[in-house]
Amino acid sequence: MNGLQFWLVWTGACALHAFIMLLQLAVLEDAPPDRRRRWISASVIYAALLAMAAAAGVIQLVTTPAALLAQPEHPVGVALALVFALTAGVALTRQVRAWPMQRQTRTGAALLRAERYADALGIYDRLLQRRPRLRGVWMASAWIGRGAALLGQHRYQEALAAFERALTLKPGPPHGQQLKPILARGYALQAAALMALRRDEEALAACEQALTLTAQDAVAWAYKGYILQRLDHPAEALVACEQALRRGAGQVAVQATALAVKAAALNALGRYDEALATVEQAVPVHPYPVRTWFAMAEALMHLQRPAEARVAADQGLERVEQLLAVHPNSSQGWEAKAALLHLLGREAEAQVAEEQIRALE
Repeated sequence: MNGLQFWLVWTGACALHAFIMLLQLAVLEDAPPDRRRRWISASVIYAALLAMAAAAGVIQLVTTPAALLAQPEHPVGVALALVFALTAGVALTRQVRAWPMQRQTRTGAALLRAERYADALGIYDRLLQRRPRLRGVWMASAWIGRGAALLGQHRYQEALAAFERALTLKPGPPHGQQLKPILARGYALQAAALMALRRDEEALAACEQALTLTAQDAVAWAYKGYILQRLDHPAEALVACEQALRRGAGQVAVQATALAVKAAALNALGRYDEALATVEQAVPVHPYPVRTWFAMAEALMHLQRPAEARVAADQGLERVEQLLAVHPNSSQGWEAKAALLHLLGREAEAQVAEEQIRALE
C-alpha cells in the first residue's frame, strides 16, 4: 500500500465511522432522555476526534508531493489504517442488519401508544419469528412489546408468559445500561398483569424489581401506589403516587392513575378536601378515569354532599360502561363498577359485577 492509498483508507474509515454514529443517533428518538443525553455527549467528542483525523488525512493528501505519495507506507501505519477501516465496516454491517429490527420495534411502540394492540401484536410476533437473530436489548424489547400488546387485550396469562421470557435476561455487560430501563418497564408491566389477576403481593415485588433497576420509572411508581392502596397502606401509597407524578410529567396515563390513587389514599386517610381537589385535577386528564369518579363520590359523601356524590357516581358508571363496551374483560373496569354500585346502594347489580371479576380471575 502506498501513501495515497493509506490516506484514502484512513479518511474513508473516519467518514464511515461518522456515518455509523449518525445512523445510531437517528434511532434514539424513543430512547430514555438520560441515555440519549449520554450518547449525544459521547458522540460530540467522538465526532470531533473523527473530524480531526479526517482533516489530517485531507491535509496530508493535499500537501504531500506525488512522488512521496507513490512510495510504500510504513507497515505499522498500514496496519492501523486497515484495522480502523475493518472495524468501521463491521460496525456498519451490524447497524444495517439491526435497522429492520429497529424500525419494527419503533412501529410496534407507536401502535401500542395508539392502543392498536392487535396490530402491535402482529408486529412483535413477526419480529420474534427471527428469534435466532435476536439478542440482548432486541430480544427484551420484542418480548416486552408482545406482552404489552397482550396486556392491552386483557390476555393476562399470555402477557405474563411474554414478560417472563424477557425478564430472564440480566442487565450485565455489554449492554447492561441499555437493558436496565427496558427490563424495568417489563417488571412494571408484569405488575399490571399480576394486579389484574389480583396477585397483589407478587405485583408489588415486580414493582420493587423495576425500581431497583431504575428509580426513574414513573409507571412502576404509579402501579406501586395502586397496589399499596389496594393492600390498605394509604400513607405509603401516597408517597409512591407523589413520586409517579414527579417523574411522569407529560405521561397522560401515568398522571391519571397516580392522581386517582392519590385521591383514594387521601380519602382513606380522612383528608377529604384534599382528595376532592386531587380528583378535580384527575378528571380531565384521561378519557376513562374510572377510579377517579369513585374517589370523588366517596369524598363528597364524607363531606356531607350526598346529592353531588350521587351525580359523580352516576357519571362514573357512565364512563365505566363506555370502558367495558370497548374492553369487556377489563378487571379494573369491573372493580370500579362494583365499587360505584355499592356506593349507590345497588347491591344486586354490584354482586353481578363482582361475579364477573371472579370469572376473569
